[in-house]
This record gives sequence, structure tokens and C-alpha cells, in this order.
Amino acid sequence: MRFWRVIQLCIFLLLTATPDSISAQELGRYPIHNFNHRDYAGHSQNWSIVQDSRGLIYVANNKGVIEFDGSDWRHISINGALARCLDIDSEGRIWVGGQDEIGYLAADSTNSIRYYSLVKKIPQYCLPIGLIRQVFATKDGIYFSSNHCLIRINGQIIKTWKPKTFIHRAFFAKGNLFVNQPEYGLTYMHNDTLKLTPSTYSISNKLIYSLLPFSVNNLIVGTQSEGLYLYNIDALRADTTIHKDSIIRKFQTTEDRFFNDNLIYSSIALPNGNFAIGTSRKGVLIIDTKGHTIRRIDQSSNLQDESVWNLFFDNQSNLWMALNNGVSYTNINSQLTSWDESAGLRGSLQSVVRFNGSLYVSTNIGIFKKHNSEFKEIKGFNKFTFKLHVLQTSDNKEFLLVSAIDGIYQIENDKAIKIGNYKQPAYSFFTSKLYPNITYIALDDGIGIIRYLQGELIFVGKIEDIKGQVYSLVEDTDGTLWYSNRYNGVDRCNVVNPYQLIADQHKSYHQLPFAPKCDDMTISLIDGSVKVSTDKGLFRFNAKSDGFVPDSSLGVEFTEGKTGIRILNQDKKGNLWFEVYTDNSSRWIERALKYSDKTYRRIPAQFRIIPDMIFNDVLNEDNDINWIASYDGLYRFDGSFNDDNQPIIKMLIRRIVA
Repeated sequence: MRFWRVIQLCIFLLLTATPDSISAQELGRYPIHNFNHRDYAGHSQNWSIVQDSRGLIYVANNKGVIEFDGSDWRHISINGALARCLDIDSEGRIWVGGQDEIGYLAADSTNSIRYYSLVKKIPQYCLPIGLIRQVFATKDGIYFSSNHCLIRINGQIIKTWKPKTFIHRAFFAKGNLFVNQPEYGLTYMHNDTLKLTPSTYSISNKLIYSLLPFSVNNLIVGTQSEGLYLYNIDALRADTTIHKDSIIRKFQTTEDRFFNDNLIYSSIALPNGNFAIGTSRKGVLIIDTKGHTIRRIDQSSNLQDESVWNLFFDNQSNLWMALNNGVSYTNINSQLTSWDESAGLRGSLQSVVRFNGSLYVSTNIGIFKKHNSEFKEIKGFNKFTFKLHVLQTSDNKEFLLVSAIDGIYQIENDKAIKIGNYKQPAYSFFTSKLYPNITYIALDDGIGIIRYLQGELIFVGKIEDIKGQVYSLVEDTDGTLWYSNRYNGVDRCNVVNPYQLIADQHKSYHQLPFAPKCDDMTISLIDGSVKVSTDKGLFRFNAKSDGFVPDSSLGVEFTEGKTGIRILNQDKKGNLWFEVYTDNSSRWIERALKYSDKTYRRIPAQFRIIPDMIFNDVLNEDNDINWIASYDGLYRFDGSFNDDNQPIIKMLIRRIVA
């Protein structure tokens, strides 16, 4: 489907900016997408990245220029030379610098993008031009910079400059071209002359690799091995006198040692005022204007290579990284972040809750508590745990309950304490709204009851006459208890006296539509209606027919017996969180937004960035913060962002075949 090739790139670009005030410890790891040289069939080294008005990405690679449309990679040769630098002018033309090559990309007679060389226009005394390391498209023309020559092309007019020593690097900031000439100083273009900037001899010799606007009067300058400096550009004005000691000063950060050890190589100013600094040895560090670390992007966060030669920020809030080995990008302001084994989590996640201000996660090997940016295991409880449940009592106390492979526990002072003497698997909880301080438990052989009495939790026992393996249960608005009976269907009863474990009016519904396996079923109370999600779709209870019928509230595909669904939660806004599957082992998660007329609108692509797997729980918190527990890790989704303002990448139709 060539029509949709760019739309795939959009899926990764979920939504707008995360406020800087949010603690990085709470955010987790941002998604990173890596492309290696086999993906794009080019050389491993990449040097520069730009994006055109259509949303296509262009990469300067040792094999030439590579175009990425969100699905496919296409190579554009620059006369067989390696490409080193790219820039785009105000009209959208892409300019290219490479080994003994300067030119631009444009469409040919067949409307295919190809490279047009301008080397023949260069004066003979500048040839060979060598490796063009930087190109800048400015209002004064296009500047190309090599070690021994600076070239400007403005229409048919070509002008060149020779350095006093050699050109180490060139930069363009605040409307000025800066050229670093070690053993001479940092120079800037003024009236077509490279003039020396005051007080820069020392930092020039330290090799400048970064120069960006910092404030109205300052540049932030990054040296390779001595960190960052602020330079007052008022020193360039003839009508202003500045004391020598105030022209340049060290910019202190919380990571000065990091920059000194890992060699600054690239940088970019981000729209939110922060700076992304790429290094030769340890990936990217994002800092704010106070020098505080906002985010690290390195191998520990899934970056494939830590030598970052160039940074580019696209129009979907992605930070692209041209690497020594591959190309990667990550959404700087993603709504979605994650934790996995690298943060201390182990096992397949079963549920997630917040208790006493801390996040707890249950897995198949135990329980983990979040401490700052890491998870630590609850000691002495190395067993399969299913659901965590925060019990709120009538006297406003809270208890953390655990259903485990060998019974029921509570977590107190980060220690697991057994409740009662039940020794078989317990699966889930439901706290009664009809009976104060009563909590039902789905058990391996029925339904149990926990009672809160005089400050203690007591396991009362199992409700009489309920048999079978119960995974899920819910109490409806009339107080009727509905529960799943594994491999059979749905049962219900009326709990007459929970304190004496008495129930009546037992009834079974074991003939569900499309004959689901009744293995992985969930019973939910949605808008007052009892619903059961199964491998054959979604069903709701119809009181008139006294049975379950297909339910199309989340889509007609769930009424045809071919698509499985499992409702995980309904948040405070009434939105539904659920997983969808046709293959039992490969599932994806969705959220359906609830509208005032009680209808739901699904957003299928919203979480497609998360790999298909099994999802077990969703915790919904204030400000639309949501935690998703899955087999592969924990995800945090911030739904408070206004995604209506998110730019959407354009779909590219290369051709139409009749």
C-alpha cells in the first residue's frame, strides 16, 4: 500500500509537549525508534538530517543522501561521493555538501528527486574543495564550509574566503555566520569579512562543536572537552562597550564532568527552551537554561549507538539523531513513557496501583515498589501475584491487598502479611457498595469474603454453594454478584448475608453467543449494564431475554464472534480501556472516549507504538495520568495533552497507477 507509506511515521508521533515541571523520575523511558544500516541499505555512518515541507526525512550518509517517507528508504547519489551536511532554504530546496561535492536536490523531468552538482561553478583556486562539513541556507546565500575554504553561492554570484589557519567548524546563529579558526579565534561574518570575535582565542583552541542562541544577548558555546560557555554577543557591536570579564563566562551545569568526559559534538535548541547536546561517547543529554538535566538518551534508554554526529528536530516533535552506526529518533514530548527490566522490574506485570503515594506493581515473581526512578522488589515475597487492590474502609483507612498463588495477603510497611488460612490461588477483588467493609475475592474454587472489623482484615470464608474457578467478579446496582465461571460461562447470585457467607438466587449463563472458550473472561459494570468480554467478542446482559447478547458499543467487530476483547478498566471520565486480539498471544491496547450521550469513540492508533503483547491492568489517576501493566513492562500515558494541536504528517502519493 504505497498510498500509506508516510502515515506509518505519524503513528510514532503521539501528541504534544510534556511540561518540564513533571519529574523525570515519574516519566520513565521515552520510546526510541532505531534504524540500522541494514534497514536503509546504506553505510553505518550518518552525518546530517533535515525534513522537507512534505514531511519526508533526508539523511546525509557515507553512501549519499537517503530519503525516508515513513515506510521506505530511497537512495540519492551525489556523484558517488559521501554526503556530510544538509540544509533547506526558504523555498524548500535541499542543499548538500559532501566529499568534493556541493549542490542541491530537485525534481527531474520524471518528478523524481535527484542531485544537481555545482562543483563546476567553483573557482579553480578552491579546488579540490575537500570535505564540506557544514552548509547553511541564509538570506545572504548558501554557505559551504570545508577545512580550507568558505564558499557562498547567491544565484550566479560565488564568493570564497580562505581562513587564517584552518576552518574547524562553522555555525549559524542569531542571523550571523560564525567560523572557528583554532590558533586564531572564533570569527564572524561582517560586511563580507571574517572578523575576530573578542575574547574567544582560548575557547577556539578548545575546539568549538556547538554554538546556539541562549538568550537575547547570549550564545551558548560548547567545547569538545571543557564543557559549555555563555558568550555575550553585544561584544560584536561597535556602539557598545563591554568589560572584558563579562564577555565570556563558564556555564555551569549539573553534568559538567559528563560533558568533559564524553566530548560534545552536536547540539540543537529545542522549541521549549531546552538544549539537546550530542556527544561522541555517551549519547544525548537534554538540559534546561539553568543547566539542569531533563533527560538522557543513551544505550540504557534503548539508543542503538552513543556517538551522535548530528541532531534534528522535526515538525512532529521528534528528535532525530544521526549516529556513527545508524539513525534514531525519539519523541521529545511523548505522552507515552515506559519502565522495564532496566528500571528494576522483573517478570510479567499483572496489575498496578498507587498506595500511600507510591506505585506498586505485581508480577509473576513478586511485588515491586517504585522508588524515585527505579523499582525495588518487596523482600520475602517471591511468588506469583495476580491483582493488587487498594481497600478503602468506612473509617477512611486504606489497605493494600494482594491476590497470590497461595492465598490472600496485605502489604504493611513493605512486608507481605497473610490474611486467613486460604492456601489456593486468589485472582481478583471487588469491594461491595451494598455492604460496608465487605470485599469479595475471586478464588480458585469459588468466592471468598474479607471483612474489615475494628481495624483488622478478617478472611470470613467462602460463600456457600459457589463452585468453579472464578477470575472476575462485579456487583451491579441492585447488589447482585456476577462472576466468571472458567470454561463454563457467567454465573450470578444474590448475597443475602455476607457475614454468614449466605447467598441465594443462583443462576448460570453458560450458553454465551458464539460459544467462547470462557477462559480469559472479564465481567464489568459499564453504565449500569453488566458486560462480559471474551475471545469471541463483547456481550451485555439483556434483562428482557434474561441472557447475554452481542454488544456493539465498542464496534461491530465485537458482535461477529471473530475478534476478542478484554475490558481492563473504566476511568474517572468514563473512558474505557481494553485490549483487542484475534490471536490470543498477540494483543493491542485501546482507549474509547465516552461522550455525553453515553456513546464511545475508539482511537485505534493511539497506542499502536506499544508492541503487541498481553495487557493485564490499567491504573487511572488524576489529570488523566494512566499506568498500563503489560507482559513486557509498565507504560505511563499522559492523556492531559491537547492532541488537537499536534501537526499531522502529510500522506505522500508518489504516483497513481490506473
